[in-house]
Amino acid sequence: MRLDKLAKQLRSHDRERRKAGQLLATRLRQQIADADRKIRIQVQALEDGIEPQIVTARIAELKADKEAATAALAEIDQPQLEDEDDYLADRLARLPDLAAQLRDAPRDVKRQTFEAFELRIRYDKAARSIHISATVSEAVANAFENTKALQSEGFQVTVSD
Repeated sequence: MRLDKLAKQLRSHDRERRKAGQLLATRLRQQIADADRKIRIQVQALEDGIEPQIVTARIAELKADKEAATAALAEIDQPQLEDEDDYLADRLARLPDLAAQLRDAPRDVKRQTFEAFELRIRYDKAARSIHISATVSEAVANAFENTKALQSEGFQVTVSD
């Protein structure tokens, strides 16, 4: 159930991220078009006899803005490397459900397990929220698949643990 919930949250996050990227891309394209329009106005001002030094400085400023927007747009349009999010559900599915074992485990075994996952719990009293984070490294995920690997990773647990 938790993995299904995580998958839904990841899909929702991905949709929001893509939507934000599309909105940003639209805004950057508008900035580029606006810079082009303003450059044309400055060129027209040159032709109308406005002082060339003033117009040239403004054109240089507009070109710099346009280049910055173009570079930012290029970063958005580049295909992104696969996110860790794509692998998160798979990695979590590989981990055993330790709820029952941890409930009955001795205090030192619980501590070792929480330290292995670098478990952090923060309570924000003002926002009335709890933030829980854990690190699931590839080594820990693999180690939980067998007891010998756990011991080689430095976790002093017995087979019964």
